[in-house]
Order: sequence, then structure tokens, then C-alpha cells
Amino acid sequence: AIGSSVDVINGAQAGNVFWQVGSSATLAAGTAFKGNIVALASITLSVGSSVSGRALARTGAVTMDTSSVSVPSGGGCGTAASVVDLAPGCGPQVPILACTPPILGQSASINLSGSQPLKMGFIFATPFGASAGMFGSCPLFFDATSTRVIERFLTAGSGNDACMHIPRRPSLCGTQWTLQAVVFSSRSVVSVSNVLLCTLGT
Repeated sequence: AIGSSVDVINGAQAGNVFWQVGSSATLAAGTAFKGNIVALASITLSVGSSVSGRALARTGAVTMDTSSVSVPSGGGCGTAASVVDLAPGCGPQVPILACTPPILGQSASINLSGSQPLKMGFIFATPFGASAGMFGSCPLFFDATSTRVIERFLTAGSGNDACMHIPRRPSLCGTQWTLQAVVFSSRSVVSVSNVLLCTLGT
């Protein structure tokens, strides 16, 4: 209704409140709304209305008229994103793997340095707690059923590979993954990077 408002109480956060609408949603003039609107069709935000949350229309448009939408802080993930070194690498010219904290809704930049130039390699992501094996004489955090290949690459002339990105999904909040690079020096010789333990969060 005109000039109405929605408040959250008892420690609730607007980012955690979802309003599911089976058709279209309209906020009248001057409405101060909190929460995420998820409408099947369209969403109309009338003159002077405001939303602390999101306006998501599946099949129609989101129409605004001197209204505002602000994404609230918090919202679902109370885990801080972090990266720690878990284990050293091994092999010739051991590559060094680095990663920025994997923040949900953003991308984490990965950099590999110190490897041999113009060599083929992979970066693996494995759920933390999976069994570690051996690759040649190097320990490898790899599980055949759950490991994902994040990136295939060819190292640069300097032996580096930079600016790879990992997309993040909110459903992964708080999960922990190990990242490790494997570089093939020749058919029988490999270099394995250090292992990073990454916690996905905000």
C-alpha cells in the first residue's frame, strides 16, 4: 500500500528474507520494503519506493520510477573467505600457487609462478577431507570422484600463468576446497605445486 513499510525484527536480516510471488508484484508509492522479491512475472517499484534487498522477475521486467534498490549487507553466509598454505609442493622448479580469498558472488584470481616455461598443466580443486594420493613421488590432493579441473593451461615464457578465475555459488558457502597445480615437465617428470586450503565465504 501507499506509504507502507516492512520491518525485520529479532535479529533478522533483510538479505535473508525472500518473498515469493506467483504472479506480478507492485510496491505502491513511498513504500519502504525489506527483503528479496522473487516474482514469476514482473515487478513494479512505484514513485519513491525503496527496497533493501533485491527485485528478481523471472519472466517479466523490473520497472522503477524514482525508486531505489540497495543490496543489504550480510545475507546468508556468515563464513569469512580465507586461503591458507596447507602443504608444500615438489618436483623440478616447484611452482608456487597463490589465490585471493574466494568471496561468494565474485571471482578468485589464481596465479602460478616459478614453473618451467611453456609447459602444460592443470589446476585441481578437491573437497577438503578427500584422500590424498601420490603422483610420481609427489603428494597430490586428488579424489577421482570429486576433484574438478579448474583450469588447463600452458605456462608463459617466464613459467607463470596468471589471472584465472573461479566462479562462486552461494550454495557453497562455508565449504572448503584444496587447490593444487600439476605441471608436466616431460612425459615422465611432473612438478606439483603447494596446496592451498580455500574456504568459500563473504
